[in-house]
Amino acid sequence: MFVYETKSFITNINLLTQPLLVINELFKHFFLVNIVAMNPSIINSYIYQIPQLSFFGAPLSYSLIGLIAALLWICILVTAIYHNIVLCMTRHDKEKMVFLGTVCLSILFNMAFHSFYGTVEMFIYTCYFTFLVIMLTINTTAFRKPLFRVASGILISLMAINNFTILLNFKEYF
Repeated sequence: MFVYETKSFITNINLLTQPLLVINELFKHFFLVNIVAMNPSIINSYIYQIPQLSFFGAPLSYSLIGLIAALLWICILVTAIYHNIVLCMTRHDKEKMVFLGTVCLSILFNMAFHSFYGTVEMFIYTCYFTFLVIMLTINTTAFRKPLFRVASGILISLMAINNFTILLNFKEYF
């Protein structure tokens, strides 16, 4: 049983008990927070003696650099997915269609799995599905364009700065 600790009681959170919250967290973690980290919320634990940092149920709180990185990531993701769909439809590339279909099915499997397992601690498990989401952005025609390569380089730099800044802001809790 996976629980989310609150001040007065411990609640079991999964897809069956709170479907809208879980679906919101799935999309937020799968496609945004695992790529560009947001500012976590601090939970004073009643079970553990130290405060815990959590991304679950927290509002999307970004610094300016994090917000720019998140918007750039969303633009790259949407553009790459669009290019992949157009490429598969126009060229009838069966290998690419099988590849993208497999990646999409793997993402759906992980979303279904994490809607019951590790829902509250989803950020801990992001390493299992991050590479799948990044694989959606792989597109050889898009990467031939200098703008896409420059945007990807800027995104990587902004992500590094953002994620390192978040670690520095919360180092006193560790």
